[in-house]
Amino acid sequence: MSGPIFEADGSVAASAQHRPAEFEKMHNMPNMIGIILRVYPADDRLNFTAKQSSDQRGIRHECTVLATDRLGRQPDVPIHHVVIPPQRHSGVDNFEEDLPRGCSKLVDGTSFNDSLAYVDYAKLDGEWAIINFIGGNFDLPYIAGWWHHPSNPFDLTTSASGYKGKALGQYDNKKDRSRYIRRVNGTCFLVNKYGSVYLDTTESNSQTTVKEGKLTRSLVDKGGHVQLDVEKGAQLEINFNEKEHKGPRLGAGSTKASPVTDEDLLHPDQPIAGSPQARPTVRSYRRQKQWETLEKTSSYNLFCENTEASTGKKGEALLKAEDTVSIVVNKGSDKGTMINIAKGKIQVWSDDGTQVNVLNDEVQIVTKSGGMIDVKGKAVTVSGKVDISGPLAVGGLGEPVVLGNKMMQLLTTYFTAENTAIGPAGMGKYFTALASAFNTISIALPPFAPIAASFTDLAAACNKLAAADTAAIGQLPTTLALNTTTT
Repeated sequence: MSGPIFEADGSVAASAQHRPAEFEKMHNMPNMIGIILRVYPADDRLNFTAKQSSDQRGIRHECTVLATDRLGRQPDVPIHHVVIPPQRHSGVDNFEEDLPRGCSKLVDGTSFNDSLAYVDYAKLDGEWAIINFIGGNFDLPYIAGWWHHPSNPFDLTTSASGYKGKALGQYDNKKDRSRYIRRVNGTCFLVNKYGSVYLDTTESNSQTTVKEGKLTRSLVDKGGHVQLDVEKGAQLEINFNEKEHKGPRLGAGSTKASPVTDEDLLHPDQPIAGSPQARPTVRSYRRQKQWETLEKTSSYNLFCENTEASTGKKGEALLKAEDTVSIVVNKGSDKGTMINIAKGKIQVWSDDGTQVNVLNDEVQIVTKSGGMIDVKGKAVTVSGKVDISGPLAVGGLGEPVVLGNKMMQLLTTYFTAENTAIGPAGMGKYFTALASAFNTISIALPPFAPIAASFTDLAAACNKLAAADTAAIGQLPTTLALNTTTT
């Protein structure tokens, strides 16, 4: 039983309308090669399947190709409604799309008219393709493969033979290895011949021209972003630690406490048994989950440079948390040193228990040995021996003021004035003279006899004051120097 017969518009012809001679004639189209002139996405008004849809959403992409059936001959056959099939399976769930570029200009940057008059087809910037025909039918064309653009000798892999032996060796002749490269809209994904992976967006959205045998890329300051969206229950990990390549393979989502076996990974050493081995944690690794980030390394440096001069930022670092920020230095079970910021409080602990606490309207300094300074509100509490060296001011506006050197200067000035007024002996001579006067009164005329004893006592007291005053004046500068401070 023969299959259905298709009309030029893609519909199935009724069996009563079969015309075997004409149908057979349409099944003789050979493969062709050509350049893509225009691309018509699924909803384009010139897309055949879009015309069949009420909302103008077609089921495939199409293009117009200017083709030829011979290599080296100028393409001159326009083929319309050429289907652009996906390169991989594409359904409602699994899907792949990679549209080619049509012609917009010549590769040297000059424009062209749609008539293509006097145009070197090798310089058109559209991509080249191999066209096949379902059943050999000219009305059912599709792109069967791709062809190298005749104006691009720049991107191709070399074996170090070009440029008189000065080209790069991107292909390893001895090991028969080459790179893999995919560039789309200026963004490049590359796996080199050693297996290293590169993702480069620095030339994203760039414009390419080829003039006088030289390729030039004009950068465009737009695009090039990289965004990775991870399912909320999944885990993202970057790990420099060694991974076991024998036995059960450790899979995604594993932690040291809960290793996960992934049977889909390559297991050339089958049969295998047991559980996978947890990865070491000696080297750096970073693991992220939806509410958590864990990063472990041996050296961590954060430096924020001021780049305002080149339209950058000031060089500011911000660490923000809604509950607690802790910085801990310890090893093993050591208590360690820690800075903790939580709920409006700042606390600093040294490894011997000494603390500095900034609390609500209170600041505390507490040593391991029990010394303490506590400023709470307007009250200051000090526990322990107090040594003061340097300027000291006690009191304030409207209150007594004690000023160390100022007080000593005033006292020294006073006693100097007293010594000058009274004589070289100073206050001591004054009290001695007063004692002598009292003695004279005590032995005076009889009328003073009843109070003679009192004057004798006053004379003795003055003698003591004279001796004490002389000693005190001598000790005063030393005493003031030891017990007062500079303002």
